[in-house]
Amino acid sequence: MLNPFSKVKIPQSADKIIDSAVRRAFRKASKKKKVLLESARSREILRMETMFSTVYRKLKLTVRSYPNISKVHPFYRELTFLLVDVDRLRHSLGALDWASGALRNIKREIITELRRADNMEEMRKIRNRGIARLSSLINRIDEEIEYVRRSGKVLRSLPNVDTGSLSVIVAGMPNTGKSSLIRRLSSGNPEVAPYPFTTKGVLIGHRDIVGIGRVQYVDTPGLLDRPLNDRNEMELQAIAAMKYLEGAALFLMDPTESCGFTLKEQIEVLNEIRGFLEKPVLVVLNKKDIWDDYSKERIRLLKGNFVAISALTGEGISNLEKEVSSLLRHLIKNKR
Repeated sequence: MLNPFSKVKIPQSADKIIDSAVRRAFRKASKKKKVLLESARSREILRMETMFSTVYRKLKLTVRSYPNISKVHPFYRELTFLLVDVDRLRHSLGALDWASGALRNIKREIITELRRADNMEEMRKIRNRGIARLSSLINRIDEEIEYVRRSGKVLRSLPNVDTGSLSVIVAGMPNTGKSSLIRRLSSGNPEVAPYPFTTKGVLIGHRDIVGIGRVQYVDTPGLLDRPLNDRNEMELQAIAAMKYLEGAALFLMDPTESCGFTLKEQIEVLNEIRGFLEKPVLVVLNKKDIWDDYSKERIRLLKGNFVAISALTGEGISNLEKEVSSLLRHLIKNKR
């Protein structure tokens, strides 16, 4: 499942909904210089049919375009509760749905009145009354329309993360080579998708691995690249949402410290990520092509296994791919 909100309808503002409906109604039944009573009646009925039906469809399509939030994948559900007031969104969508039903009732009343009118002046007054009642109803739910507009824009911007595939979350401090690594591990060009918690967006790459299937590599710059105590509550919740992505994590480190952070600082973040993500974490040491004696000495600070690579030259990438495949197969086996 990709972003379940990618196709939600963004309604116009209340003023624009009213204006566009009235304009369409008058275009649909243009006024002629001389018309008979029955012709005028047909024209005004067509105008009201068009005007009310236009707004009805817009409201209904907006409501129906939203998935049942309680049934979307936990990753997206967590982000939804983080980004918008879900209770208010549900209330606002309910208001739009209520208004669409009320419009149908008003339309029937206005059209019934038009059919009973016996002169053009009375029909003109009935038509204007119909426009006024529609305007009053839409303005009554103006705040609800605006909240649906704002929420829809935010939710549509969520990245298309394939929650049905195994995911490998790539973490590490800035300038350690995460984007270069994802490009090495992915087939084709990774996509950069918007993500409301980062300034650079989320980088997503994919690869088909024999015996496993489609795997996606995910990098969220600005979230997994600094100590947790440097983050605000929203960022911590955004990281927490990643626990619902099934798979593992790679933590990329730069023993040359040319990234601007000491290896000790990188290890501190690694230890925090290990506890927070609650996923198997494979440590990857990058920039092997420029390791010197100092780098090799610093590596001794590490405890446990790691894979050494150069994302720039490709050295060690095939070995890393084997390690990733082995780790994911182990996860699949344990799941069964």
